[in-house]
Amino acid sequence: MPKIKSQLVSRQVIQCGARCEPQVLSGVDISTSHMGIPVIQVYRHGLDVDVLRRSLAQVLASYPLIAGRLRKDAQGHAVVDGNDAGVTFSVFRCAGALPDYGPQHHMADHISSFHTPIYPWQVFRPDCPLAHINVYQFDDGGAVLGLCMVHSLIDGQSFWQFMRDWADTARGQSVPLRPMDRSQMVRIGQEHLNEPFTKGYAQIASWGAWLRTAARLGWQHLFSLGKGVYRIPATTVQRWRDDAAAEGQGAEKVTPSELVTAHVLKTLAPQWPRKDRYLLGMVIDLRYKRSLRIPRFFFGNALGHRDVPYSPDELARDSLARIGIKSRTSPEGLSTEDLHAYLAMFERARQDKAANRLMLRSIARSVDGGLVLNNCSHFPIYDIDFGTGKPSWHDPVRVVFRMLMIIETPTGDGGFDIHLTAPRRELAVFDRLYGRGRS
Repeated sequence: MPKIKSQLVSRQVIQCGARCEPQVLSGVDISTSHMGIPVIQVYRHGLDVDVLRRSLAQVLASYPLIAGRLRKDAQGHAVVDGNDAGVTFSVFRCAGALPDYGPQHHMADHISSFHTPIYPWQVFRPDCPLAHINVYQFDDGGAVLGLCMVHSLIDGQSFWQFMRDWADTARGQSVPLRPMDRSQMVRIGQEHLNEPFTKGYAQIASWGAWLRTAARLGWQHLFSLGKGVYRIPATTVQRWRDDAAAEGQGAEKVTPSELVTAHVLKTLAPQWPRKDRYLLGMVIDLRYKRSLRIPRFFFGNALGHRDVPYSPDELARDSLARIGIKSRTSPEGLSTEDLHAYLAMFERARQDKAANRLMLRSIARSVDGGLVLNNCSHFPIYDIDFGTGKPSWHDPVRVVFRMLMIIETPTGDGGFDIHLTAPRRELAVFDRLYGRGRS
């Protein structure tokens, strides 16, 4: 697919006029990496650049860390300085009509055409913004909004909270200052520093183990992985729900996203090398663990991880509902004590400057099967309206391991778009089920 050609029209550094105290990044922050993560939104009816620019300056006052810079303190630890150095806001012109992006024409390599990258080796330079925001305007009035924000600053919940607040500001609503204090994440880890994390979902790997895993993932990424996008219709999801209700005995409590996850696991498992068990890696939002007392609107990384084991026989034999419910009710879950020990491990890694060697078991094992789940169906992806209408398409970048991303369809009709990163021979199975969903 040919790249989109664009011409720079304008570039500004947007400041908010607000400063805040520096924040030491937690081990959880750092473990996500300092890489910039691109997020692409397509607006069929265009975007008002003046409104975007003005409202961005306003909303950054509620998120002053975004307009700051990363630096190292005297001990060499990563700190985000709320100095209002600003973010870049760029406008580009693209010739022709906005392509008809969707599940049968997803962006693939076009994603690189719609954002300005941020690399880990750049982020501690004083002139490196923590966010690039680009608007691409097409001749037919359509637009693409491409954002790239440093991952150690935000997780998915933080990012979409910011996007919703920015859109609300653009439509004239006020937004309060959001909590940004990372010290609670650090403090919990320090209070439980000597408690070992025994679940095994994550560990501080030796350099040798880290390099071996990175090499295997890199090889797979370069030579076999692809990304497919497939739409599961609302009628199919409803049929699965009806089957679960008829099954009874608790199966009726399964959620639609759990059914979609189970369907993908059940479809992929026959393609994987035979093993005793496969792992479904899952993300936990620690904001909803009341015992940790992390603010609900906390702006930062507040992620936990766990994985759920499935045997090949389970995936072949059990119903979608049973497979889906197990991902929620598995005895492999995390207690409050487990979470304390988990955050202690991340704090030890931060103190030892080893956070970049924290390794998730489900990612390491995904080379030989299994899946990492990124359930985005609860994020307001298609509610981000800056006053010209909601987005018609959202496209995330491909990762370097087997991963399932679940997103509600743009119309919210009960169906789901699944963004699946997997070896191409596995994607071919979904091509046959739902039509070719890769470029």
